Amino acid sequence: MIKVAFIEDNELLLNEYEATLQVSKEIECVLAVDGIESFIQTYDSEAIDLIFLDLMLVGMDGLNGIPKLQKLVPQASIIILSLYITNKLIAKALKAGASGYLAKGMEGEELINGIKKMYDNKDLFSPDMRDKMLKFFNPL
Repeated sequence: MIKVAFIEDNELLLNEYEATLQVSKEIECVLAVDGIESFIQTYDSEAIDLIFLDLMLVGMDGLNGIPKLQKLVPQASIIILSLYITNKLIAKALKAGASGYLAKGMEGEELINGIKKMYDNKDLFSPDMRDKMLKFFNPL
């Protein structure tokens, strides 16, 4: 069973992620909170494989929260979920310790399949993110 957590301050998205994963027999959402501070307060040392993190949060933002999450849950890969797709932001997130970067908007089976691929380390970037990074590092 793949165990995931979501840190997202948009309540509608957070509820959508949880509802989507309730139908999956292979993925369990063990924690869904609205901020880094909430995660730190409620995390009870349960095993988590993937943490999906919004960058633009109320309170501590995602970039500053990555090192704290890594210290608290060192076995988890941190995947950024963001509407903001700039080379600079992607690079900052990766430099801070994120393992992947996905554009928000994945729904249903797309989200479930994306989580499975990330868990298997097959694809830690959504296609649009991968294209952006390739163009950034190989501008030809």
